[in-house]
Amino acid sequence: MARDDENPDSHLTVVSENSAQAINKERAQHKLDRPLRNLAANIMRVSRGAGEPYEIVHQCVDFLQKVQEYQDKIGRLPDPEFLSSTLSCDSGDKYDWNDPYSLKAEGLEIAICGALRVTAARLLRQKLQESHGDKELMQGINQVLEYREKVRAEREEQLKAERRAARAISKGKTKQKAPRKRR
Repeated sequence: MARDDENPDSHLTVVSENSAQAINKERAQHKLDRPLRNLAANIMRVSRGAGEPYEIVHQCVDFLQKVQEYQDKIGRLPDPEFLSSTLSCDSGDKYDWNDPYSLKAEGLEIAICGALRVTAARLLRQKLQESHGDKELMQGINQVLEYREKVRAEREEQLKAERRAARAISKGKTKQKAPRKRR
């Protein structure tokens, strides 16, 4: 059996660019992530008439326990940026305005944000915010409809071109026939 001092690998140590504090923070945030998302998603579902309203209190307690564990381990509450990014439904995609699918994807994202704004405004009975949310929602819907119209028009043009090509081919075949000789 080889001794530690005979094994050349026994003197290697793992070096990390992250400090122990940064690693602990990352682990603690990871433990917060799922309970926060579960709570937020369930509240959204309950607000639209689905979800599990009986779970909300249990999910709040679970999340708050994870926040307490975070504070005990890190020494402060979670960063607002972490909470915000965890709850963000923004895909983070960059859109290519020359790609029609990007038009649709961005439109859906705008509509989703508008719908969330309307929902939050209704919960708090904020008419002005609801109005802004309605505008955002309709902007997203109109963008998706614009995409659909663009795709429909392109498809229609493609079908017309195919029909013209098919007619040209069939006319070309009839013109290419040799005339019959009369006897």
